[in-house]
Amino acid sequence: MKFTLLLLSLLTAWLLAVEPTTEKFSYVAITQPGQGAEVLAPIVAQARLNGDAGRWLRLELFGNDERLLSRRLMELADVSGYPGSLALELDYEVRQPAERGWLRLVILDEHLRLLAVDSLELNLLSEGRTKASPSSDIAPDIVIQSPAMHSRVSGGVVQVSGTIAAGVELPLRVQLVDADGKVVGQRLAGGKLQNGREITVFSADVSYLVSKPTAVRLLVFEEGKDLRQVLAASSLELVLYP
Repeated sequence: MKFTLLLLSLLTAWLLAVEPTTEKFSYVAITQPGQGAEVLAPIVAQARLNGDAGRWLRLELFGNDERLLSRRLMELADVSGYPGSLALELDYEVRQPAERGWLRLVILDEHLRLLAVDSLELNLLSEGRTKASPSSDIAPDIVIQSPAMHSRVSGGVVQVSGTIAAGVELPLRVQLVDADGKVVGQRLAGGKLQNGREITVFSADVSYLVSKPTAVRLLVFEEGKDLRQVLAASSLELVLYP
């Protein structure tokens, strides 16, 4: 009897524990070319990736009128520098001497769910010379501070909070997505400036509905102002209980 109670106690402790991890959340940051750089084809891009759940990478370039100029879909394992640092090339063609464009890097997991997104604005040249801009900040645009990675949540509500960098627009959308891509909970998150600084704090209480313990990805993202595509996103994994 005592042995059975001990086993039950250990099992309960395991179920409620937060799994140890060195990754607080998943994000990607494009470091080269810098924001606003003038580039000639092919674009040589570098990025930093945080998190180990990624399986696929999608690098995309959009023109000024939102048309898709170029796209590459690759397994992360085939990308030079993976894990951690990524190095990629993307070819394109524009008819005008110069055109504003958006470079977007998307990280997907094995279920093709969004893990992380970063983007930057470039000046696309068809002729001339590349003019570099300072390297972009490797800090994530969206930082998820709570809940912790691999937390186990019960009670039907996930309390989410974090910070966003200057330039990221509110409100943010918070989604809980299971392995089949079903959204089991979502809500818009509002925010406020933190002590008058450029960092904005966001928060949301996200209700969810599951009938059994369910592994989900908590995704926080900004929808683009000029593009229909997501421009910034971060995520982490949770287990939800009814």
